[in-house]
Amino acid sequence: MTVALSDVVTAVLSTTLQLSPFYLFAGMGEIVSEKSGVANLGLEGIMLMSLVTTFIVDYETGDPWVALFAALAMAGIIGAVFAFFAIRVRLDQIALGLAIYLFGLGFSFVVWNIAYPSGLTPGYISLPPIFSDWGSVPIIGTIFLKQDIMAYLSIVLVVLTALFLSRTSLGLRVRAVGENPKAADNMGVNVAKVRFLATLFGAFMFGFAGSYFAGNFVPNFQTDIIAGRGFIVLAMIYFANWKPYPTLFAALSFNLVYALQNEYISIAGSTVASVSTLFNMLPYVFLLALIPVFGRKARAPKFLLKPYRKG
Repeated sequence: MTVALSDVVTAVLSTTLQLSPFYLFAGMGEIVSEKSGVANLGLEGIMLMSLVTTFIVDYETGDPWVALFAALAMAGIIGAVFAFFAIRVRLDQIALGLAIYLFGLGFSFVVWNIAYPSGLTPGYISLPPIFSDWGSVPIIGTIFLKQDIMAYLSIVLVVLTALFLSRTSLGLRVRAVGENPKAADNMGVNVAKVRFLATLFGAFMFGFAGSYFAGNFVPNFQTDIIAGRGFIVLAMIYFANWKPYPTLFAALSFNLVYALQNEYISIAGSTVASVSTLFNMLPYVFLLALIPVFGRKARAPKFLLKPYRKG
């Protein structure tokens, strides 16, 4: 079977852009949270709960926007619980994050089976492309104009996050409480409040990521369907040295390799079926190989994972 090079390039770039918002929403949320000194390692648990909420609410209402807001509400509730115990109670953030992850992993499965005990697998009614009338434009239409609004919002989010952290007083406070909370406290900054808001923002972004995953990665819910991609987000942040634009580069690079191997398997078909699992490892190996190269100068916020006691 002969496939035109232009068709391959179009398919690869379209897939790259389609998959990137999941990592961008989650990445920007985790960057802001970690810049304040709070690492939410339970991000994948929050994504799973947001994902299952999206599927159920979307199926019951037939409205993907209602499903999105329901997913954000779920993420906000779990994020607030995490923030309370991590910041107010000062529990170990790593242990708490793993608890949130395991909770999301198990409870999403329980909720799904309670909602649909007969094994029903309702699909997701995706958000429509906002430039659907222009989607027929060759190459450009397929790559750029057939994405839904979340894809464009994720790019805008990267820019806004970079501006927020570098150009706003609240962004300065976020960075200050992550680097030296005692000094920030002495300057009149409410450390607990800033950390709580940063952590809650991160949770909402995980909600966006989970909801986007439902509409663009999988046709219906399955146990642990996110399959460790939340931890890939953490690796991207380290690779990017906690900076928004390098995180965008990391997400696009990872998804480009993923799209290339996926397209190759699709074209080759049965000739690579026996080693398709090895090909599926390529994006992860690629990201791991880049970490020693670009992550050598990575420096986490000084008070990341460290609770702050006033006084």
